[in-house]
Amino acid sequence: MQVETDSRVAAGGALAVDRDTFSAEVTRRVEECPNITVHRQPVEHIDESAPILVATGPLTDGKLADEIGALTGDERLHFYDAVAPIVTAESLDYNKVFAASRYGRGDADYLNCPFNKVEYEAFHAALAAAERGDVVLSGHTHIPRGETVDGVHFWNPGSTTLPKGGFPASYGVFEVGAFRVFGLDGRLLLEHRPSAA
Repeated sequence: MQVETDSRVAAGGALAVDRDTFSAEVTRRVEECPNITVHRQPVEHIDESAPILVATGPLTDGKLADEIGALTGDERLHFYDAVAPIVTAESLDYNKVFAASRYGRGDADYLNCPFNKVEYEAFHAALAAAERGDVVLSGHTHIPRGETVDGVHFWNPGSTTLPKGGFPASYGVFEVGAFRVFGLDGRLLLEHRPSAA
């Protein structure tokens, strides 16, 4: 999409956008598209009579969260992102932080916060002791994945704009009992059925 190019911000070799500019332009284009009807209202029920894509975020709560939980068989929702938290610049210790490019390409647009061995081991121990979820949904690698390992379901829809691993541009759909990844042409690329795993 041209929108991502127009709202791009410095991020070395990665694609990053100004979230305000990007979301405003995507919203404008959706609103102006003659084939899309926009309804601005609370959604509390998911109609299962037709295929539907639910795109919601970490602020989902109330009846919609309950509905998603009932449809997926899990009342707890988990949201994951890349390990790149948003922090304030003044909270960083610039005696430890260093700037570098991502993958050694482009400008040094990333601030890296290294661990020493003791810090890393403490971080790893806390991570290992954390409560485990049943599903890990991520898109960071841009490579479609659907598998179950040690009772945890790993799902990745790939990427609509920057596919990797030889896969075409793709998106994921979860319907009760199955996670599927489709190419933008509608071709089924991957299907994972957790109950069969």
